Amino acid sequence: MLSGWLPENSSQNPEDIAKDCYYALSKDTYWQPEKGTFLDGKVFEIWCPENENYSLQKATNALNSHEHHVIIAIYPNRESAEQAAEFYKDWMGLFCYRNKIWWAYCQSRLVKESLLNHYKQIEANRKITNQSNSRQEKHNITISRQILNNIDNILQQYTIDLLNLSFQKQIIEINLSNYQLRLALIKEKAGQNNQLDFLEKFSGLANKKYLLQITKDIENMQLGLQLLEDTINATRSRIEVEKSEREHNFQELVAVAGAGIATVSLLKEPVKDCKEIFKQVQPFCKEYPFSFSLIVGIIVSFVVWRLRKRLR
Repeated sequence: MLSGWLPENSSQNPEDIAKDCYYALSKDTYWQPEKGTFLDGKVFEIWCPENENYSLQKATNALNSHEHHVIIAIYPNRESAEQAAEFYKDWMGLFCYRNKIWWAYCQSRLVKESLLNHYKQIEANRKITNQSNSRQEKHNITISRQILNNIDNILQQYTIDLLNLSFQKQIIEINLSNYQLRLALIKEKAGQNNQLDFLEKFSGLANKKYLLQITKDIENMQLGLQLLEDTINATRSRIEVEKSEREHNFQELVAVAGAGIATVSLLKEPVKDCKEIFKQVQPFCKEYPFSFSLIVGIIVSFVVWRLRKRLR
């Protein structure tokens, strides 16, 4: 904020002086100020934020030379300038609230960018599982659990960012209320002969654009959170199904193998006396009793496996 007063009987245009001062302070050639009056002085505000299309880089460099805020006040005499000096503390408070609002909005754009990146990562993991399911591939449980853990970790960051977005909204709401109260106090102290409507435009911008934008972002990201939770639940269900199938297959193997082992155990001793029963295989039964019982056990296991398969 730059302020000064004109010499006595000066015929200079206050706006020309303000323009020269601005060009002396800034390399920016942009001069389309908002205008007002304060204590009989001419006030010019220059603020040109790049607030139309945000990207991660723009939000990170939100306070660069192209996004500054300059107030230039040219008073008609020394007395007006000295009276205006009593308001410096009020201006400091007003612009402090304003900068907090602007900074919180820039931070909200960074948080939104982070939320979108998290969502894309979860979508990428979800597509991997969906593609495998469409090809009717059986997942390795270890891989499925790894995918689920990745989604869980990303979802935690997503939830934290969503809370941070709500936090930035609260910062804007609190400081916007303080900004409006401080501006009303300045107007009251200065009296009626002032035109500071250009400062109220920022209130409208913060209320109708910043808060509205963040509110919509929160609503959309909450919907995204529900979709992500559904994705996790679906992945968990697939893992449980795969686990159940593996346990069932293992039980099947135990049952079949148990039948074969039991048969071998039962025939281990009786098969030695099989001469009278199986005369054609007498030499084999006599010389290789374990091999004979093993073959019978394999046959029994196969029969048990076929019967269990038909009964399913």
